[in-house]
Amino acid sequence: MSSIKLYGFAKPQNAPSASAYCQKIETFLRASSYDNYTHCPTTPYSAPKRKLPYIELTPTPTSPPETYADSHFIIRHLISSKTIPDPDEGLTLAQRADSRAWIGYTDETLYPAVTHTRWARPDNYAVTCASLPVPALIKPFVGWYLSRRITSALWTSGVGRHTNEEVDTLIREWVDAVDARLEGVKYFHGDRPSMVDVDVYAFIVNGLGCGKGNREFMDVALGKERIREYVARLTKLWFPEYEGILKIVEGK
Repeated sequence: MSSIKLYGFAKPQNAPSASAYCQKIETFLRASSYDNYTHCPTTPYSAPKRKLPYIELTPTPTSPPETYADSHFIIRHLISSKTIPDPDEGLTLAQRADSRAWIGYTDETLYPAVTHTRWARPDNYAVTCASLPVPALIKPFVGWYLSRRITSALWTSGVGRHTNEEVDTLIREWVDAVDARLEGVKYFHGDRPSMVDVDVYAFIVNGLGCGKGNREFMDVALGKERIREYVARLTKLWFPEYEGILKIVEGK
């Protein structure tokens, strides 16, 4: 039987990762009912592509581990090697294309917009910095260093050049679109979750898990009843230990 070591940022056992992409890989594993994995906290500096997550896959107990990096290519390999079944099995080519467009929209528009609110706004930055999983003595330095790198990358990508109001518009447009897409359905493609649900759910709970560190996203997302029900449904299915998330979306 295969086994996986999932290398990502340190995280609580009963809450989402502060990294949306680390959360995406763990969500993919849970959605596939793959439980022979171990979460291994680390930093990007030891990662093959200098970013997290990455995995070490041991195909059999006697085979050497194989390393794969980047969430897209990790998932692609796990499916193509038949380590994990394709969650999109049974979808039409048109449905798969629709899913890929939604994943791209989420990864390339929502993610940088939410990241901008966390690191480029003083109130949110203070919360984000305080929650960093590092010793208190070095939190200010680590927070400053990460903020400098992240905001520089956002500026280069273009999102950092927007005003706060424009960034908030990007977030609101995504939330409105997801809310509309979920009208009349349990999941994006019917009664069974697929890869697009893995991606969208991971990014939503990542945002909700950061709480006041990205209050703009949290306020808009929680204003949509369909999204709250969607998150509650998938949390109970995949991460029942996320009691804090359930309290947030169920208003308890």
